Amino acid sequence: MISALRCQAAGIAFASVHDSYWTHAADIDTMSSILREAFITLHQLPLLSNLRDEMEKRHASSKVAVDVVINADTDEGRELIERMKAKGRKAPVVRKSVPRVFKLRSWVDFKCPPLPERGTFDVTQVRDSVFFFH
Repeated sequence: MISALRCQAAGIAFASVHDSYWTHAADIDTMSSILREAFITLHQLPLLSNLRDEMEKRHASSKVAVDVVINADTDEGRELIERMKAKGRKAPVVRKSVPRVFKLRSWVDFKCPPLPERGTFDVTQVRDSVFFFH
C-alpha cells in the first residue's frame, strides 16, 4: 500500500499482485526507487511490537489453555494427585516412563511470548542492492 500511494503521488502508473509490480517502461527506474524506499519505511516500523501490543490489548481478558507437565514423584506432583482425589476428581494418568509424569490442563491469562531480539542488518542497504526488484 505504501508503494501504491507513493507511485500515485509521483504520478506514475502502478499495479501489483503479491510481489510482482508493473508500471510503464519509462517509469521503471522511478518505481524501483519508490519500492526500495517503501520497503525501508515498512521494515523500520516496529511491526512485531505493534502486533504484540494489539493482540494483548484485544485479548486482555482472554484465557489460554496450556498443558503443564508434572513429575509424579515430586512433592508437588504427589500433593496435586492427593488434592485431586480429595476433591473427587479422577487421578491423572501417570506415564510409566522415567521420570513418571502426568499432564494437567490449566487456563492462564493470554500473554504474547517475548519478541526475538532485533538483528543488526541495516535495511537501508536495499537502496544499493542490485537484486532488490527489477
